[in-house]
Amino acid sequence: MPYEITYLETEGGVFIKYYGIVTDSDIIDSMKDRFSSDDKISSYRYAITDCTSVEKFDVSPEVIKKSAEVSKKVSMINKNIVVVAIMPTNLEFGMGRMWQ
Repeated sequence: MPYEITYLETEGGVFIKYYGIVTDSDIIDSMKDRFSSDDKISSYRYAITDCTSVEKFDVSPEVIKKSAEVSKKVSMINKNIVVVAIMPTNLEFGMGRMWQ
């Protein structure tokens, strides 16, 4: 599992850091972890995704689109959440733009 999720409950934040080789299943698993309940989603004020430690980003456009669909549903539950993604390579940045 090349990611770590930190819940900053007193601040209302969720921080996810990916590292190593990141695949489709890693993205899907991390979404399941972060968005497991409406109560959890409603409590978030912000979400930060950090890809600065990723060695290889082996994620398909289809999974990025699926992630965007999930994020759209999340935004319907929590309209005030602020999302930040740190995507240092051209590939990661491009996938982030696709998600956007």
